Amino acid sequence: MKNILLGLLFSGNLVACGVASHEEGAEPATDEQGDVNPDEAVGSIEQRVQVGTAGFFNIDTNNFKQKVTGTILLPWTSDFSVWTTCGATFISKHVAVTAAHCVPQNKVPHNTTSFFVQNYNVDELALRIIFGDTALNAKFQQAQTVTANGPFPNWTVGARLTEADGYKFTESGALGCAAIVRCSRTFGQELCPQNILDMNGGEGVDIALIHCPTRPTSRPWTTVFTGDETTGMAVEAHWAHEVLKLSIEPNDGIGPVNNFTNYGNYPGGDDGKMNNFHYRGFFTHQLFPLISRRFPNNGPLYTTTASLSHGNTERFTNVFGCHGTSGSGMFPQNSDRVLGPVVHGHPNGWGNSRLCTPPSSLGTNTDNLTFVRPFITRQLESMIGNDR
Repeated sequence: MKNILLGLLFSGNLVACGVASHEEGAEPATDEQGDVNPDEAVGSIEQRVQVGTAGFFNIDTNNFKQKVTGTILLPWTSDFSVWTTCGATFISKHVAVTAAHCVPQNKVPHNTTSFFVQNYNVDELALRIIFGDTALNAKFQQAQTVTANGPFPNWTVGARLTEADGYKFTESGALGCAAIVRCSRTFGQELCPQNILDMNGGEGVDIALIHCPTRPTSRPWTTVFTGDETTGMAVEAHWAHEVLKLSIEPNDGIGPVNNFTNYGNYPGGDDGKMNNFHYRGFFTHQLFPLISRRFPNNGPLYTTTASLSHGNTERFTNVFGCHGTSGSGMFPQNSDRVLGPVVHGHPNGWGNSRLCTPPSSLGTNTDNLTFVRPFITRQLESMIGNDR
């Protein structure tokens, strides 16, 4: 178990040290992970977001891309019992790009502080476990162990990690943020350039800009990739999610079927949120920064595929993800410049029925997560002005 955990935490990311914050006028740092030996870059995951996810994602530590990634925390119900999470990538000191469906107009009034953004940092926790802190190792695993033999949603975890354990937030408190630009007929069209609103047969594009005015100006940020994405480009997604030892495959012989119903299953819409532990267990979960980077067993890199969608505004990849991956940045593996926000799972696959990608469905050329193409992301970036 210890060796599995160390493989998970090391994941090739801890060697990417010494990356500085993005200063005004400076180029984003080169991605030092790109030179990591593939054997070092593949981690293992025993904690089950999906049964059999070993190698599909790793804990994300000491990484510039993780440091420019925020997690959107949005109260979905008026009684605060249900919350949604999404990713966002800061492309200036205070402005981040995300998916419009992460900050929809029916939940987030335009230009009004109505949700939070947090950056998670587990660098210290990872280092201490790697260097032999067995007590912390045990607590880390207890913190991911869910007791689900009681009535949903009153499931419990075995322990909670603290700041003293190395489970930290980069800012002392969550940032209060607002949606300032949205480009989707369904989710909001405020201040979006008309040519983007006209795309996809007039449906627009599932992309938005958010503004977090209290984010410290010393925090790092990145810029948008300057070229076009290409078929077969090696890519990775940076996001945050709870990581649980909870069987969610129905009838797998490991756990009760209702675990799948109340965690792995996603009926869609508000019903999916009301009856799913990812959303109902918000105050129980501890989110971890994650990186979707490689297939198991040193298999193929995550890459873009030849398929486009939504009026050619999105590019498919074969990257693993969950509903909480939405809005997170898709990056080339050899660059710290973001391509665009993750927006959809495959429409005929898991996205309409599962919380996360079934690992058995992924292959070298499998269409899975999409991201907004960089020529669109760059146009929104040009609207930021002097916030750099």
